[in-house]
Amino acid sequence: MKKISATILDFARPLTDGLGDDTPVEIRRETLQLAITLWNCLVLRDCGQGEHLADLFDRLRGLSVTDTMRMAPLIEELVLRKHTKCRRDLRLVGDWELRDLGGGELSLRAVAHDPGKKRSA
Repeated sequence: MKKISATILDFARPLTDGLGDDTPVEIRRETLQLAITLWNCLVLRDCGQGEHLADLFDRLRGLSVTDTMRMAPLIEELVLRKHTKCRRDLRLVGDWELRDLGGGELSLRAVAHDPGKKRSA
């Protein structure tokens, strides 16, 4: 199994691929925060705790119409990616850090956690 940091970077590609090389690190962190939050909510849903995903979708519904139109297809793509590429990966992402190594190079450090519940059938 891949390291959780590599898995998350791959999972987040629909969000991160559109970022230019000159995108500030803070924007990249916020983008990864959204991907990690969605990842964790999807893992928890698969472990019988779907209320976290419902709460996230409720918060996303509070976005402006323009932001909702922009975000909805990306969120849908991420949900499909999790389901098709990482369906059996039930690791939660705990502490994480995106570091700027200089020269445009970034490094993601992330800690994986077991959600502590069996996956519902």
